[in-house]
Amino acid sequence: MRKTISSLLLALTCIASVAHAQEAPPTVVVTPPPPIGTAPPPATVPPPVVVPPPGVAPGQPYYYPPPAYMRPGPPPPTRFEMKPNYALIFTGVGLVGLGYIMDVSGTLLVGHDPAWESAIPIVGPYLQVNDTFSHDWGDLGRAFYVFDGLTETAGLVLTIVGAALWHKVPVRMAQNGLVVAF
Repeated sequence: MRKTISSLLLALTCIASVAHAQEAPPTVVVTPPPPIGTAPPPATVPPPVVVPPPGVAPGQPYYYPPPAYMRPGPPPPTRFEMKPNYALIFTGVGLVGLGYIMDVSGTLLVGHDPAWESAIPIVGPYLQVNDTFSHDWGDLGRAFYVFDGLTETAGLVLTIVGAALWHKVPVRMAQNGLVVAF
């Protein structure tokens, strides 16, 4: 197919040159395509343009000094402080708050009587387990209040453990005396 196209182009070029005999025939270089299965010839890339630094004539050799590597300075002085485990404290407070919100909202949505028992954190769900329920949800209500009481109790335990377990925390001091604590 390629050979026929290139031969047709060559024939058309010859016919056009005969028809315009007065004009000089244009030179058309037709390169045959590479054989099938071979890689195309590599593309030629022009050499890069080298611009010398200011003050150096073109063509003269010049020297750039190697890059200067900066060594990092010494680390800032560090001291250790003992602090409580805030992750456990905040997780515990969050669990107590979540359980308390579940207790109060569950009591108000269902219309559980007496409602004042839900206002007592941590002990309130255990007080409500023994109450009678107005609807036919007795077993489901008891299971909910047991789960809620266990959630609030776990939050209280995590808060106490987080406040009791202290650990060393590195504190970096700046050079001018300011303290940056994480």
